[in-house]
Amino acid sequence: MSNELAASLVVLVFVASAAVLALGYTVLTRFLRRWQGAPDADEPLIVHGRVSERWEEDRPEGVAFGVTIEQDDGTTVELYLAGSDHARLAVGDVGTVRYTGERFRGFTADPRP
Repeated sequence: MSNELAASLVVLVFVASAAVLALGYTVLTRFLRRWQGAPDADEPLIVHGRVSERWEEDRPEGVAFGVTIEQDDGTTVELYLAGSDHARLAVGDVGTVRYTGERFRGFTADPRP
């Protein structure tokens, strides 16, 4: 009976370890895809839209700056950016936005008529 108990314990530990590894892999993969801006993490997404909101968040490590971009199709995306970029954007600015994940990469304003 001792051998059966030991074998059952080994199987239980193996199954539990496999489940933890699978869960860890899934969580890590989702995090990296979101952070890197999947599906292609090397290429920033480029969309046309309008700055619909500027905001600041007080955090323990300092102030986080962000903007909400309303895309031409009506969907919105919230992006974090540096304070210097935040100061250059105003609500209502229309143009092309480049970003990867939630990271702002640049904004090119449309020419004004």
